[in-house]
Amino acid sequence: MANEFRHLFTPIDLGPVHIKNRFYMSPHYTVYVDRQTWLPNAQMPYYYEERAKSGVGLICQSVADIHPTVEYGTLPTMRLYDKRVIPLLKDVTSRVHRHGAKMFIQIWHAGQASSCFLTGRPALAPSPVPNSFTTPKEMDHEEIEEMVQAFADSAAVVPEAGYDGIVLHGTHGYLIENFLSPFFNKRHDEYGGLLDNRMRFLFQVIERVRGVIGRKLALGLRLVGEELLPGGLGVEESTAIARRLEETGQLDFIDIDVGSYHNYHIGIGPMYVAPHYNLLAAAPIKAALKKLPLLCAPGRLGTPQDAERMLADGQADMVGVARALIADPEWLLKVQQGRAEDIRHCTYTNQQCIARLFGSLPIGCIQNPATGREKEWGIGTLTKASKKKRVMVVGGGPAGLEAARVAALRGHNVTLYERAKELGGQVNLAALLPGREEIGEVAGWLIRQMPKCGVEVNLGCEVTPELIGRLAPDALVIATGAEFNRTGFSGVIPDPIPGWDQPHVLTPEQVLRGEKQPGHRVLIVDEEYNQVAPGLAELLARQGKKVTLVTSQPSVGRDLVLTLVLPHVLARLAESGVEVLPTHYIKKINGSLVQLFNVYAPQVETSLDGIDSVILVTTKETRSALSAEMKGKVNGLYAIGDCVAPRDIGAAIFEGHRLARSL
Repeated sequence: MANEFRHLFTPIDLGPVHIKNRFYMSPHYTVYVDRQTWLPNAQMPYYYEERAKSGVGLICQSVADIHPTVEYGTLPTMRLYDKRVIPLLKDVTSRVHRHGAKMFIQIWHAGQASSCFLTGRPALAPSPVPNSFTTPKEMDHEEIEEMVQAFADSAAVVPEAGYDGIVLHGTHGYLIENFLSPFFNKRHDEYGGLLDNRMRFLFQVIERVRGVIGRKLALGLRLVGEELLPGGLGVEESTAIARRLEETGQLDFIDIDVGSYHNYHIGIGPMYVAPHYNLLAAAPIKAALKKLPLLCAPGRLGTPQDAERMLADGQADMVGVARALIADPEWLLKVQQGRAEDIRHCTYTNQQCIARLFGSLPIGCIQNPATGREKEWGIGTLTKASKKKRVMVVGGGPAGLEAARVAALRGHNVTLYERAKELGGQVNLAALLPGREEIGEVAGWLIRQMPKCGVEVNLGCEVTPELIGRLAPDALVIATGAEFNRTGFSGVIPDPIPGWDQPHVLTPEQVLRGEKQPGHRVLIVDEEYNQVAPGLAELLARQGKKVTLVTSQPSVGRDLVLTLVLPHVLARLAESGVEVLPTHYIKKINGSLVQLFNVYAPQVETSLDGIDSVILVTTKETRSALSAEMKGKVNGLYAIGDCVAPRDIGAAIFEGHRLARSL
């Protein structure tokens, strides 16, 4: 391990701060904030301590408001200017420090990206360039001075709260970036125009902050390397900014990423985005710097070997991750112990981290149910059961696998039964969709843990009441899942679609398993509003079939907005030639003729002729027959996951984990 990851475990100094390795947790908002006070809640200290326990060298916390005018939609952000925050943050930093990690805090003003939903105040920006919420007020010189001083006043709080350094937030479309960027900054005074003028606000902030904290704390800038906006900052100009900042000698590091809030679907890339996208800007900027350390969270970091290679090649001085440490806080510890194969890799679905955040909810993780519950479920909280039981788990999908894993770790004798010839359940089918291969790692990690935990696995085994009776387990856990309904039952029509029972009407499972082969002209109905219908449409279109995708919603994939997946899905559908027909649903299937109606004007009908196959991606039916049959016949009967009610992977794993802790 020492030779393989020599660079990763080499110490580094960022100004006055000595950091024990080159791996850091990059800034990301958690929404672990009290909604009444906008101060840290009880979850926050345990969340950060969990990541420090396994040896992360540096944790960068995000984000802290410098001024009452900061407002970011309805998302509650932490108010650093409220002095009540100091003892609460002191608890956070002291917990991180006891494990040998250093901690920085990112301070910001949302600037042009602000809204006026909560306070009614206008957004403040260098120029009145509209955002998706409102048109900001152009800051006058008094307001500029007020914000410069607000950065300094907030910086004065940082050492009192026990932090080792400050990160100025200069990316993602926020105030510092607004002044730097020709896309946002249209001023004609000394703060606009030439680069020297556009950097003036940043220079003033740095000088004022450094005057407050001196050289006892590290000071750095998170700088956008490429805005991905027409006429915005590109790598060349961002490199010039970085070099000028280095020449001042006022900063101890620069942290580079790409994108603005206009293109979060790239800057917080889901699995459709190529890995390491931030390095496209970070590597050339690093090459242009002489001594100033450059930090970079490359984006969708895959393996420890990738991190080591980036450091060895000089593409960055420190490598950071956020979502990878949400999924597995012990990421670095497992590398250090030579157990890299045990890392629970993030699959970048963005379902419970980014989607919950943009829904103004505390972040979680589909794979790691302890995220946000570290005090109760974190590292070291799993105890041996007081009584060893024989546990029988029926169903090898995510819910059953997690229940089996945790029960076995608690010392129970666990046997898992799966009727298919492989474990994984619906995850295996999801991984067959184009660009979705990585989702298979959700099941892959759990499957690899089965022999390590001592779980006995029986594949190709149909569990019957007779088998259960013979085995007489102390606890019977049923996790038999659910499958899509072939009738087309949905929230639009709470009755079967007329004509559903014709042989050319199929379910996604039948197609993905190869049980049915669709014809050339295919109609797919999306009433799940997620990735199955568009993924299946793309898959079949790329096979040369002519595909029409129908949904009752204004867009396909309605629930993919908050996960930042929808822009990628819409692009892929367009590129593969899929015809999309929104706001429609099926009225009747009559052989190759399918009648549709507009859900907002039902009298307006459309007919599609020549349809060879109809695939209904609507509601799911639970496979609950076994649990219903065994009710009252065995003691210790439990049902979890989709066989209780169809939901997502995160809910299934959460229920499996929670149940196993209680057995």
